[in-house]
Amino acid sequence: MKKTIYLLSIILLSVLQSHATKQIVSVANFSFTPSSFTINLGDTVEWDLASGSHTASSLTIPVGAVVWSAPINSSTPTFIYVPAVAGTYNYQCNIHTFMQGSFTVVGCTPPSGQVSASGATTVCKPLSATLNCNATSGAAFQWQKNGVNITTNGNGSSYNATATGSYRVKLTNNCGSTFITNAISVTVNAQPASTITPAGPTTYCKGTTPLTLTANSGAFTYKWKKGTAFISGATAINYQPTATGTYKVEVTNANGCTKLSPGIAVTVNMLPAATITPQGPTTFCAGDHVILEANSGAGLTYQWKKGANNINGATLQTLTATQAGIYKVIVTNSGGCTKTSGGTTVTINCREAVEPPAAEPFLELYPNPASQNINLNFETLDESAQLEIRNITGQLMMQKQIASDDGNFETSLDVSNLPNGIYIMLVKTESGITSKRFVKQ
Repeated sequence: MKKTIYLLSIILLSVLQSHATKQIVSVANFSFTPSSFTINLGDTVEWDLASGSHTASSLTIPVGAVVWSAPINSSTPTFIYVPAVAGTYNYQCNIHTFMQGSFTVVGCTPPSGQVSASGATTVCKPLSATLNCNATSGAAFQWQKNGVNITTNGNGSSYNATATGSYRVKLTNNCGSTFITNAISVTVNAQPASTITPAGPTTYCKGTTPLTLTANSGAFTYKWKKGTAFISGATAINYQPTATGTYKVEVTNANGCTKLSPGIAVTVNMLPAATITPQGPTTFCAGDHVILEANSGAGLTYQWKKGANNINGATLQTLTATQAGIYKVIVTNSGGCTKTSGGTTVTINCREAVEPPAAEPFLELYPNPASQNINLNFETLDESAQLEIRNITGQLMMQKQIASDDGNFETSLDVSNLPNGIYIMLVKTESGITSKRFVKQ
C-alpha cells in the first residue's frame, strides 16, 4: 500500500511540475522525495504524507523568509508553504533529523505587454488587420478573439486578423505567471458581389444596336474598365461598349469595399466599305450594257439590288447592268457585318426602257409637241422621284425633285428655253425608271 501511494505521489508530482506552479514533496520511508528542487518565486511547495509520522521544519532559509515547522502525519497529512523570498531553503524532519531536504527559489518578473495595430483596423476582405504585441522577453503568446484562444497561428508576436472581433494576448512567463493585454477591435467588412450580364451576343457589328453590359444591382457605386484603364465617366450600372476589348466593372458598397468583376470579352466588328465603280458610261442605248464593280477585299461577299429588290443570283463582285434602274450592292465581311452602297443610276435613252401598260398609265405627258410648258400627271405616286429631261444623245438638260403623294400628282415644267428637238422625260424612283418621249417645237 505504501509503495502504491508513493508511485501515485511521484506521478502526481510529475504532472504538477509540468505546470510549474506547485511542487509536491512526498514524505515517506524516512526521506523527502524529491530531496532538492528549484521553483520560481510565487510558486508553492506542498508536502504530502505517504507513510509514517514526520515534520517539515526550516533550518537555514534566506533573510526575510518565513520560518516554518509543521507536522506531517495522519492527522495533518499535507502542509503548503509559499516562499516569498528568493534563495535556498534547507529543512528537516525534527523527529528523524537525518531526513533533510532543500529547494531553491529563483526570482520571476510577471509578464507584461501591449497590443497595437500596424495599419487600419477596419479593412475589407480579402485584406486583414495586422496586430502586434510588444511583450517582455521570454513571454509566451496566446492570442484571443472575444476572450477565446485562437489556436491557429495564434502563438506569435504578430497576428493577421481576418474576421471582426476584439483581439488581445494572454502572456505567460517561464514561471507560469500570466498577463492579459489591452484589446483592439477589428472590423473586417465583406466585399460586394461584382458580376456583368451582357444583354445579348458579345460579338456584334459597329453601327447596329449596341450591346448593353449590366452590373449586379444594389446600394453600390460603379466604375467600368476597358483593359487595365478606367473609362472616363462610365459610372452607371449599365455600359455600352463601342470598341473591341475586355470589360470589367469595379463595384463599391456602402462600407467602401470594392471588388472587380471577371473579364467579359467584347468584339465589335467594323462595317465593310460598300462602293460601286461603273466600268463605262451608265447612259446607253437599249441592247448595250455597263459593268458595275463593287469594292474588293478579303472575305467580302456581295448581293446586288435593283431598286428595292435583290437581284436573284447576283452575288459576284461585278454586275452586268442591261436595264435602266438604280443599282446598289450589299457588302458583307468575314465578321458578318453588312453595308449597303449608295445607288448608281443606269439610264437607257435611245428608246423607252419601261412602257407602262396602256390601261394603267403611270405618267401622262401633254401637250406633245410642246412649245412653252409641258404638263405631267402622275397616278398614285407613292414615293419621291427625280424628273430629268435629256436630249437624244443622253445629255441632261433639266431636272427637278418631287415629293411622294398618295393620290394623283400634277406638275408643270417650263421648256421654252430648250432648243427644238426630240427629248426624253425620265421619272426616277427607288422602284425604277419610267420614260416618255416628247417634241419641243
